[in-house]
Amino acid sequence: SAGAQLGYTIPMGELDGNVSVRAYREFAAANRREGWNLWLSYALSPADPAAARSTPPTRRIYVK
Repeated sequence: SAGAQLGYTIPMGELDGNVSVRAYREFAAANRREGWNLWLSYALSPADPAAARSTPPTRRIYVK
């Protein structure tokens, strides 16, 4: 099989939500069916304490 996976983490306070989509194609299968498979998964986990303390990058505009 061959395919790809996309994932995105959603910060939710003390929790992190993780959404991922996987799709792959089964081919040259000897003992299983050929075709496409698509998986959608969602997971909640405790947020990383270091990530909760980080600050967003600051943007500075310089005018000359």
